[in-house]
Amino acid sequence: MDLQQYYQNIFDSSNKVMEESLQKENELAKIHEFVDDLLKWLIILQPRPESNVLEYVAAELQLSAFSLVSGLYRQAFTSLRLSLELSLGVVFFSANRLELAEWMGGNYDLVWSQLNREHPVLEDLPFLRKCRRK
Repeated sequence: MDLQQYYQNIFDSSNKVMEESLQKENELAKIHEFVDDLLKWLIILQPRPESNVLEYVAAELQLSAFSLVSGLYRQAFTSLRLSLELSLGVVFFSANRLELAEWMGGNYDLVWSQLNREHPVLEDLPFLRKCRRK
């Protein structure tokens, strides 16, 4: 098989998956409604420096949805996980401005283990204390 045919087969398979996926319009609409809601929150939170992270969350969710309907399930999952981590990062950064400034400057990595561990500043937030008790 030549190179052009190889990629044509991938394209055809992806189109078939997309056609089948687009039949599930209600489920796809939920994703887009959620992204629209996030973008509304972005407008409300715009004065706060961590709000910029919500733009990345929305972009990753849109990429996840596109990957899903294209049949690129591993990519869809990866983008979905990144959007979850970044969403939690917004909460983390709202209480940790120094880390936010370092992250935005490329000098800090936001990793799941940091978000998942008990953190003295985050433990002081009432809504997180309630979540930990359950």
